[in-house]
Amino acid sequence: MLPVLRFLYLHTRSRRSMEELTQLERGFVFTADGAFPCVTDCTFLDFQTFPCMFPQGTMPTVRSLHFSFLPRQIFSYGFELSMSHLPSIQQVTADIWCHGANAGEVKFAETEFRRAVADHPNLPTRLINRYGIDRCLEKQAL
Repeated sequence: MLPVLRFLYLHTRSRRSMEELTQLERGFVFTADGAFPCVTDCTFLDFQTFPCMFPQGTMPTVRSLHFSFLPRQIFSYGFELSMSHLPSIQQVTADIWCHGANAGEVKFAETEFRRAVADHPNLPTRLINRYGIDRCLEKQAL
């Protein structure tokens, strides 16, 4: 537990190949209740993260969340994007890595992200960043 940490920023800095992106699919889950009780800004860049990886009570004061994911994790495996367990959230940014995805998977992932944000009682602001769109399997429909 890190009781006074206010800003949590984790970023892997390396070029991504398809093999590396496959490794990112593994992800992780925080399991400690109250692990980050004072974090207000949380950023996880260049490795796959989902809001469901933060159980109820892990980050009760987080206001800004920035995370990354692959569309196929939402489309094929049904990872949950709900943020209802983050009671203080005000701003959410998702980096969607389009590498190897088709247009349907990307659109589905974006729709699910928008739905999850719209379903939160705080109605947080949202931003979607697409990366690797040039490597998307079907670019025309995006």
